[in-house]
Amino acid sequence: MEVRRSVLDILEDLEEESEEFMDEVMREMGSLIDQINASSPMMRHGLPQSCIVQRPAHQVYRDDKYFTVVVDLPYVEPGRVNVKIHGRNLKLKALSNRRYMEREICLQLSITLPEDVEVEESNARLSDGVLVIRLRRKGPTEIKID
Repeated sequence: MEVRRSVLDILEDLEEESEEFMDEVMREMGSLIDQINASSPMMRHGLPQSCIVQRPAHQVYRDDKYFTVVVDLPYVEPGRVNVKIHGRNLKLKALSNRRYMEREICLQLSITLPEDVEVEESNARLSDGVLVIRLRRKGPTEIKID
């Protein structure tokens, strides 16, 4: 005589198999992400190995005296942001307080400005997850003619 299983028993078995399968998929994904991060050139630029790199939303505005760069940095504290300017290139790296799949979220941005800037007369402020960088534009240099 054949014993029939109830639908609930079958569903319970399927649920258990699904959980085991998802655990295995997550382990494999974590391993693949570790391999990708280990071979990534981002490591040479000071980002953590177990970092998920994202490009933050940003906008650049220009007026007569300044470039204003507005960058969306949610869940980032001021001490975890690094901004470097070299000539016309602005590079930003930030570490979020949030994590995804047990990895840090690293925000990275590189912008080439249309003109050089005066770094000494520039400033930045991070408030409510929005970084505002004001960069003084280098004006044209006049040469006095005798």
